[in-house]
Amino acid sequence: MKSLTSCQANRTRGGVRTVRRDPAAPGMKSLTNCQANRTRVQVCTMRRDPAAPGLKLLTSCQANRTRVGVRTVRRDPAAPGMKSLTNCQANRTRVGVRTVRRDPAAPGMESLTSCQANRTRVGVRTVRRDPAAPGMKSLTYCQANRTRVGVRTVRRDPAAPGMKSLTPCQANRTKVGVRTVRRDPAAPGMKSLTPCQANRTRVGVRAVRRDPAARGMKSLTCCQANRTRVGVRTVRRDPAAPGMKSLTNCQANRTRVGVRTVRRDPALHLACNHSHTVKTTGPEWE
Repeated sequence: MKSLTSCQANRTRGGVRTVRRDPAAPGMKSLTNCQANRTRVQVCTMRRDPAAPGLKLLTSCQANRTRVGVRTVRRDPAAPGMKSLTNCQANRTRVGVRTVRRDPAAPGMESLTSCQANRTRVGVRTVRRDPAAPGMKSLTYCQANRTRVGVRTVRRDPAAPGMKSLTPCQANRTKVGVRTVRRDPAAPGMKSLTPCQANRTRVGVRAVRRDPAARGMKSLTCCQANRTRVGVRTVRRDPAAPGMKSLTNCQANRTRVGVRTVRRDPALHLACNHSHTVKTTGPEWE
């Protein structure tokens, strides 16, 4: 029996979680999540059968222990890398199956097969990671009959931290576009997006800046293919005033062309009926 109590900075209890392990039933574990006043809000039971290595059963319940869902995980010791996930409803009616295959003979190769409740295949996704090329990943999407419908390649350069290139392709691996993302480790909050055509001709650049020293401050700069600035937009959110947002639109030379301020008052809730009559529920209208 183990109990975990989470507290706030002033040591006010914020939640309790109880873990029970039964020595008479190895592999049985029960998790009970409670509120600060120990009112039960959720129960989760986990069963592992020592006689069936690789079999795991997860049962989620409501506060009154009414079952809301079951998930079974199977790992076959005779087939390393093979995993099957079965999701069921509260009455254990099967609603979906997903199979994951990892081939020990092909490091980086992974296949995901999604099925319906009757195990009819609905889709396959293959992921390839090349151990000889760190940061290279290829995703292949297929239909239920394994007909290829699309390919996407992701490249991360270990020599250039923060650099990522996405290349979407058609089923015949014809390149349809490239997008490059750059994040500068020396400048936290700085991100640059460069969309390109299939022939890698640059069609636009967008820079996003977030200032760690000014929480809620974000600047978006849109440029043409030659990096000529065409517009700037600044968004400010004030942590001291939740719901307060200011939008400033500028031209390429940063000449302000418009400012819009949005205020959302958490204490004021408005509801409208079909006749557009405004009804208020805030105390300030009583």
